[in-house]
Amino acid sequence: MAKPARRTTREIPARTHPAIATAPRARQTIDVGRLERALRKAVAGEVRFDSASLGLYAQDASNFRQVPVGVVVPRTLDDVVAVHRVCHRFGVPILSRGGGTSLSGETVNEAVVIDHSSTSPASGGSTPAAVW
Repeated sequence: MAKPARRTTREIPARTHPAIATAPRARQTIDVGRLERALRKAVAGEVRFDSASLGLYAQDASNFRQVPVGVVVPRTLDDVVAVHRVCHRFGVPILSRGGGTSLSGETVNEAVVIDHSSTSPASGGSTPAAVW
């Protein structure tokens, strides 16, 4: 397993009011170390904050590259709900990802990536009914 990320804080685009039509211009600082510990405590699946995993999830089939805050591979539906709760508490965006085959960059962002590919029947994983 790769070494954990060394940075304890990180700046990501700040959330803007839905009535504002432009892209986010402000930045917010998140405590990545605390976020990682909270996710590890709440999730039974894999929680990845190491640089190798972040690099793997920074791209899809498109030309876009954005390094995620972290990656979670849930084992159960409860894991997915826990990720949502923890990320909401920290004010960190989430991104659900399937196979990473997007040609338009939909599966990359500065967010906690929830990788659902392990439960996809197309990838040889368990069917959602069997897991959830």
